[in-house]
Amino acid sequence: MGKDGKLIVVKLGGSLITNKDKPLSANIRNIRLASRELSKALSSIGKLRLFLIHGGGSFGHYYAKKFSLGTNQIKSASPEGLSRTAAAMIQLHSIVLEELCSAGVYSGTILPIELFRGTREMSIAKSGVDRILSVFENGLLPITFGYVNLVGDSSFIISGDKIAIAVARKFAVEKTIFLTDVDGVYPSSDLRGPIIRKLVSSKSSIESSVRHYDVTGGIKSKISVGFELSKLGSDVFFLNGSKPNRLLAVLNDEDDAVATRIYSVKKATVHS
Repeated sequence: MGKDGKLIVVKLGGSLITNKDKPLSANIRNIRLASRELSKALSSIGKLRLFLIHGGGSFGHYYAKKFSLGTNQIKSASPEGLSRTAAAMIQLHSIVLEELCSAGVYSGTILPIELFRGTREMSIAKSGVDRILSVFENGLLPITFGYVNLVGDSSFIISGDKIAIAVARKFAVEKTIFLTDVDGVYPSSDLRGPIIRKLVSSKSSIESSVRHYDVTGGIKSKISVGFELSKLGSDVFFLNGSKPNRLLAVLNDEDDAVATRIYSVKKATVHS
């Protein structure tokens, strides 16, 4: 895994790695599958640099919703809510780390609060960049996750999606891959029919749906994040991480990979 390889961000969505409608329930089967696919990719693709992010699903989102925490900065949040949300994310993170290690994917944890300045601005500080580079230099994959941030007497949730954007602003990200529990983006919320293979506008007519425990928005929010990432030079993929070989196909640049894709702005005109 050379230092000169292009960076690929892989987001393990909460809908994939947890049983999202059942509080504090990890989906071990899906975490294990994603870990194995990452291991295969690292051993078969040269100069592959991965930056891993995972969501909160029925762990962090459960307590965040219960105690009315969200991505908007608020004052006087419940101390119990802040503590339990953070503890739940660390619990889930430990489960993810164990499965990654078992598959031979060795990662270095970076807490979100290590990345960002002590303000609402979601810009990775120089110390955060140095931390990421140090993880790579020690032969590990950086991994982080959605978390609680405290700023003065206020607090808010740092979402994994916002972390992905912040990483793309600081590094040359070739691809951002969102692993979910569905095949891609569907035109309707009932998830029937074929997925949309290529999204060309953030204003596409798509019905949104939000899982029971979700404080960071539904699919429309993620599509908006996808187009922001495309403007920063990253191709974006939404795909089913619970299906074998889907992640590998995208990492291997297979044209027929089953996924919804947003081309980077630089590539969009070529593929329009």
